[in-house]
Amino acid sequence: MHTESVERWVHAHTFGQDEKKSAERRTLIVSVVTILTMIVEIGAGIAFGSMALLADGLHMGSHFHQWSSDSTRRSSLRHSA
Repeated sequence: MHTESVERWVHAHTFGQDEKKSAERRTLIVSVVTILTMIVEIGAGIAFGSMALLADGLHMGSHFHQWSSDSTRRSSLRHSA
C-alpha cells in the first residue's frame, strides 16, 4: 500500500476569517450611532408631530434592518467556513 506519510501535505484550513478586524469594530460603532439617531428621530417625530422626522427615522430603520440581516448572514458564513 502506501509507504509515505501525508504529514507534509496536512495544514490548517483557517485563513483568519474567524478573527475580528478593526473595520468590524468601526462598523459596530457606526451602527450604534445610527440606531441611537434613529430612536431619537422617531421619538422626536412622535413628540413634536413631525412627519419628516418620523419618516426619516423609520427610513433609517429599514436600512439598518437590511444591513443587519446581510451582516448576520455574512458572519454566520464566515464562522462556518
